[in-house]
Amino acid sequence: MRLTAVIALAGGIYAMDPEIRRRWRDAPIAQVTGGRVRGITTKDNVTAFYGVPYAKAKRYAAAAPTSWSGIRDATVPAEPCPQMAHGVIGHEDCLVANVFTPAGNLNLPIMLQIHGGSMNAGRAVADGSALAKRAKAVIVSIQYRLGALGFWAANASAPQNFGLDDLLFALQWTRDNAVAFGGDSQRVMVFGVSAGGAAVAHLLTTAPPGLIFAAAMESPGGHQGWMAPGSRPDDDFVAPSVLAAASAATAASVGCAVDDVICLRKVPNSDIITAAEGVRFAPALLRARPANPLSADGVETPLALLRLGAWQQGAVIIGGQSCESCAATAALAGPPRNLTHFEFVDALQTYFAGSRIAWSDVATRYAKRATAEGRWRTLARIMSDSGHACSAQLHALAVADGWVYEFEKATKGLPGAVHGSDEPWLFQEKDSPLAAAMAAYWGSLAHAGDPNHADGVPWPRSPAVLGLDDVVSTRTDTRRPECLDFWAPWLGFY
Repeated sequence: MRLTAVIALAGGIYAMDPEIRRRWRDAPIAQVTGGRVRGITTKDNVTAFYGVPYAKAKRYAAAAPTSWSGIRDATVPAEPCPQMAHGVIGHEDCLVANVFTPAGNLNLPIMLQIHGGSMNAGRAVADGSALAKRAKAVIVSIQYRLGALGFWAANASAPQNFGLDDLLFALQWTRDNAVAFGGDSQRVMVFGVSAGGAAVAHLLTTAPPGLIFAAAMESPGGHQGWMAPGSRPDDDFVAPSVLAAASAATAASVGCAVDDVICLRKVPNSDIITAAEGVRFAPALLRARPANPLSADGVETPLALLRLGAWQQGAVIIGGQSCESCAATAALAGPPRNLTHFEFVDALQTYFAGSRIAWSDVATRYAKRATAEGRWRTLARIMSDSGHACSAQLHALAVADGWVYEFEKATKGLPGAVHGSDEPWLFQEKDSPLAAAMAAYWGSLAHAGDPNHADGVPWPRSPAVLGLDDVVSTRTDTRRPECLDFWAPWLGFY
């Protein structure tokens, strides 16, 4: 039976196009800590390995080393970790990495990408070939456990942040296996957008010294202390009590006690993900520092630790979009237009319903902006500032001497760039000045710990800002006072 299969496979290969036969014959093989993997050489002459396991894990257990015999196929992207996406998708055997190396290069820096998705969705980037070539770096994209399977708490005193632990495991694995993919273990840069940016901040404050050479936080989220606990789906860190309540409710829905791991492991993952839909799962962090009265249960976020200087000092890029919440604003209040006073108030009341902050206090603080900029744009600014825009600015202030950018390539139909719109340009296959500029800056940071390079517009350190658009520009500090005098305590900057 096996011999027949081998003969059939061989016949199929040699019936292929000559170029495909050559690529199969010359397919790269890498030796990693778990075993050997066979990748492919892409049409761009980039070596690619898909779905390389960096760990294994039972449900609700810490990640552990994994191994296999023979040569494992790594030519097809793996399924994502289980998540809700028009029904439940994904597979629990999902702790894998995709790796892309420009051909003919050795001892390159490594750029480790962490995907976003509010810690509840997302998957490893499937094609890092263009960025690998432009940045002259090894690109590694990883997956980590999400939602109810990645973050669980049997009680409020013991949050189990399996997804964050996966990230630390993946970071160490990347360093340990750097040479196998032509990488330099001493130059590992971590980067990510949204929840990926928040995860980068977490790694900077928890990883052992020496693992991270540089970092880029793109629109990092954090703990939105103004939110009523568990009331909104876009908080990247939550209070332990919120996570414990979410875990207990989900466990009850599938007929298990919250601390009965044996029972929970017998339940199909689709049932757990379905039961957790609409319930807020995210990392819950406990620290020894006294609680911020505005942050429920004393959650100590990476932002607060960065502010204290309790992190790996290194080269950091931080930034975001020119209109983070423009898309969300359009969904709430319709497309850009001249909102009436009543429409503006109604939108604010809806957005801040059930939160710890009064919509009227927000309206008062932004009254001058509403007069100067118009109500729709002010609403967009409020929604942006209350989340990722001020979070990015405060992360930049906490780091102090990093490099700050603002992505300004306007999203079609909106007056600015919306949340998460920068990273697709970083990975974009099609040649463009903007994609090339971003890859050069990020790549230079990975190579030398400084984004500046001979062919680019000089990028001064914070508080200067680099504007990323079809034409790159620099300007002096554009920090908005609202972030510091209004939102800072609510976002954990204290």
